[in-house]
Amino acid sequence: MPPIVIDFIRLHCLKTIKMTGIPTLDVLIALAFIFLIYSLMSSIVAEIIADLLRLRARNLEMYLRFMLTDDNKMRWSDIFGQRSKYKRDLFHSFLSLPSIKNLSRKRLFQKSGASYMKAETFVEGVIDTLVRKTDGKTEVERIETGIKQFVDHDQDTAQHLERMLQKSQKDVQKFKEELEKWFDNSMERCASSYKQLVQWKLLIIGFFVAMLFNVDII
Repeated sequence: MPPIVIDFIRLHCLKTIKMTGIPTLDVLIALAFIFLIYSLMSSIVAEIIADLLRLRARNLEMYLRFMLTDDNKMRWSDIFGQRSKYKRDLFHSFLSLPSIKNLSRKRLFQKSGASYMKAETFVEGVIDTLVRKTDGKTEVERIETGIKQFVDHDQDTAQHLERMLQKSQKDVQKFKEELEKWFDNSMERCASSYKQLVQWKLLIIGFFVAMLFNVDII
């Protein structure tokens, strides 16, 4: 947008917004209105960028990896890269479930991973992953067998699941409740992490918008 058009809009706002009759207060109200418009524009741009880069889905996927594997390191590929091909560990087996893959949103060029997941969906997904391709007379026995299958890939995670199963006294319903608490606690950190990412993104976008449109109080 040309600077002359921007200056015209600002002057028009300053002339039309006269609510109190006090010149100084009217100018402050007009300036607040102008900055509100630019802040809304920055927020819209930030949401478009987040959607194009699948930031919300990537952030959720990263924290699911933290939960279901022993790898808890954050990498740039988690935000800007591509997910590695499915492997034979708990995390990738969980993501390959039809119930989880169906949460993906279709995009123009590719599928976006799930940007939101309910605790019930996570719990049922973990149970399905553990009992899939296992034998046992009861569901608890199949869960125990499933946990042992992933010990070689993610020992710490498997031990954590085993402790939750023991804590629930091998009651499937109580085990699901433990999984749900685990998920809720992790999603609190996930939401906090995404909020910080959005704040930094808005700060950078706001800085460039201010420079591009010469937005300043003077």
